Amino acid sequence: MQLILICLFLMSHILVGESLFELGKKACGEHRYEDAVRYFKQNLENNSSHLNSIFYLGLVHYDQQKFYVACDYFKQYLRYNPNNKGMNYNVALCLDSVGKLDQAEKMYEKVLELAPDHQGAKGKLWTMHLRKKDWEKGSAYVTPGSHWWYDFDIKGKTVLLHYSKAHGFGDVITYMRYANHLKKAGAQVIIQTRPTLTKLLSECAPYIDKAITLSEKAPETDYVFQGSPVLKMVCEMDKLKNDTPYIVPKDSLVLYWKERLQSDKNFKVGICWESVIFLDSSDRKIINPRNILLETMLPLLRLPGVSFYSLQKLNGAEQVDQLPTDVTVHDFKNDLDGSHGCFMDTLALMKNLDLVITIDTSVAHLAGAAGITTWTMIPYASCWRWFDDNPFSSLYPTMRLFRQPKYLDWESVIDQIKQELIGCVSYREPSKKSNEEYVPCDDRLLNTLDA
Repeated sequence: MQLILICLFLMSHILVGESLFELGKKACGEHRYEDAVRYFKQNLENNSSHLNSIFYLGLVHYDQQKFYVACDYFKQYLRYNPNNKGMNYNVALCLDSVGKLDQAEKMYEKVLELAPDHQGAKGKLWTMHLRKKDWEKGSAYVTPGSHWWYDFDIKGKTVLLHYSKAHGFGDVITYMRYANHLKKAGAQVIIQTRPTLTKLLSECAPYIDKAITLSEKAPETDYVFQGSPVLKMVCEMDKLKNDTPYIVPKDSLVLYWKERLQSDKNFKVGICWESVIFLDSSDRKIINPRNILLETMLPLLRLPGVSFYSLQKLNGAEQVDQLPTDVTVHDFKNDLDGSHGCFMDTLALMKNLDLVITIDTSVAHLAGAAGITTWTMIPYASCWRWFDDNPFSSLYPTMRLFRQPKYLDWESVIDQIKQELIGCVSYREPSKKSNEEYVPCDDRLLNTLDA
């Protein structure tokens, strides 16, 4: 009889636990995260080692970008199962997301000890070593592709550069400079990429012989290269110093936007504040840590003597209409890249501005590739392209980097940019300048780079 009662007690304990867990899963699916957390925690009160509840608590907090809390739950899971490769990888992702790069690197290495072919961990370690400019270690984590980089005679050969849908706009704009080097070495260059970029490549990059879409049949060529030899290119920075600008806007569009802006005598600044949409595990939109709300930029937007022009397309563009009535951001809406093609107007408009202030997105790469004075706002856990050791971009000579001092701290970045922008505007206004010769803002930047 006592044994039967014990069994009944254990069965009811398990059933309650499972029902609470299922309620938590259902709440997750309906994006009721507070309810989900409550159910999972209640379940753990009944069974502290219920691993699925621990995992889902980590997942829920990760989806809400509460990475420190998520990390604690994933570590709690590892106390019961320390060799779970997926959970070790989750801990590494959390640490990586908040800029704890040394700790994340050790966790990625542990993942590879458990699963030597784990592609996610290999890719993360590759970019981590790139960020530190440790080319030798980085190359150990990727399969080297077939590429040319001044290591054999390519004169007279035809090369196809293939950029798949996995390559974002910024990726293609960054890597297309490789075509410039191929052309200078005597190759004929064809680029295959998504259709939205073919007009920009055809009309603004004279070293590209032909741009075709991914749906078109590629012609026969001597070589097909996927992406670009990033490791070799960045390793030999001296070869990149003099290859910008490598995107040139159409003269007719530059003149068109010059005429539209000619009545504005203020210091003209283009701004871009939002990149791609991030989705959680339930395909719900969440914060992209590279993005900044336009209202966070209000301390800049209220500066006298400065006119701001929106370079934002699609996601986030609606924020212009939500600004306070005392703030003006000029928004050309569909006139920008509407009829002339993707990035065509954006590029020409930027050429008529004094400065571009942007987050890490395609606009930043476009401006850098065109040799436009650019201030790029970089999140604390940044892309490898911005490295870690320099306030100026190693890839784009006219670009300055403003880094978050801590995770999600855009206010400090905006405050720093505000002080710098006040200096640029004051330097430009004859009534405020000293007896020294006037130097435009972009030249001041270049002088600093040469110092």
